Amino acid sequence: MKQTNLLLLLALVIGLAFHGSALFFTLESTYDALIHLFFADHYASQWWEPWEYRWYTGFTVMGYPPLAHQMMALFSFLGGLKFGLYSVALAGIVLFITGAYRFGLLLTGNRHIAGYTALLAVGSSTFIETLHVFGQLPSIIGLSVLLHALPEIYEWIRTGRGVKLLMALSLIAVTVTSHHVTPIFGMVFFIFPLIGMAIMDEAREGVENARQITFKVFLTSFRKLFWRIVSFGMGSLVLIIVCILPYWINSKQNPITQVPIPHGSRDNFLEVTSSGLVFFLIPWGILLFLLPYIYYRFYSKRYLFFGVSFSILTLLGTGGLRLYPECCLGILPLIS
Repeated sequence: MKQTNLLLLLALVIGLAFHGSALFFTLESTYDALIHLFFADHYASQWWEPWEYRWYTGFTVMGYPPLAHQMMALFSFLGGLKFGLYSVALAGIVLFITGAYRFGLLLTGNRHIAGYTALLAVGSSTFIETLHVFGQLPSIIGLSVLLHALPEIYEWIRTGRGVKLLMALSLIAVTVTSHHVTPIFGMVFFIFPLIGMAIMDEAREGVENARQITFKVFLTSFRKLFWRIVSFGMGSLVLIIVCILPYWINSKQNPITQVPIPHGSRDNFLEVTSSGLVFFLIPWGILLFLLPYIYYRFYSKRYLFFGVSFSILTLLGTGGLRLYPECCLGILPLIS
């Protein structure tokens, strides 16, 4: 316990020292950071005005979930817009490391392993690229909060404690107001496998060993937990719609009708090696050498649904699709 806490503390210290110092040389030169700062400036100067007049012929800020931008705006009242930008970035670093720790603890039940997971998260090439190259702070905040929501979802499904449902839904609300795509991908590639694992754990308690978990046993456990799963699913759906309702209304009134734009994630990574470097080799990093072991571990019975999720994400990560790579990049390595 003491050693695990030290490992997490060490991960936080190294993460803040490394990423926190690097931010001052990278963040303002990233693809998206200053765009998010522009949104923050809008909220800081005219919080209740949905229309921004300073960009071409004007546009509505309802076209992007507001939380990260509004957090920057609030911090700007203390020390200016740049202070708000860096404060949110530092918060994202802390949330990501602690979220990786909680996710590792949820999967393994071992605090020692979870501590090393937090340390590995600090040096994740995916996180480095998403933060220091893309500057996608809303995606980082959304993904990190989603990681914190997963243990609460698991506890609600297994124990039925109402406070866990409340905490899970609250964190889902924070996730969706940070980035609209993260909860959609997160629901498919994180939460559904998590529910499957919870059902497997419930089924395991009714048999002598994992080999005795048949489809019939699994189905019996699923029926037992069905209403908890449905209550969480319905609550999440309502929150996802209501929390950023202006975004959904704006999306309906002003649908995206643009033609496909050139983007490196659509390239053939074998033909365009520069795109392969940015969207495949760097995000995967050292994990490419660990793929056989990762598949071996995740295709055990308890983690079967995470194994399927990991396989699909691996396929999506080979290119050809424009699926918000800055968001997906944050998902791929964490599952391992």
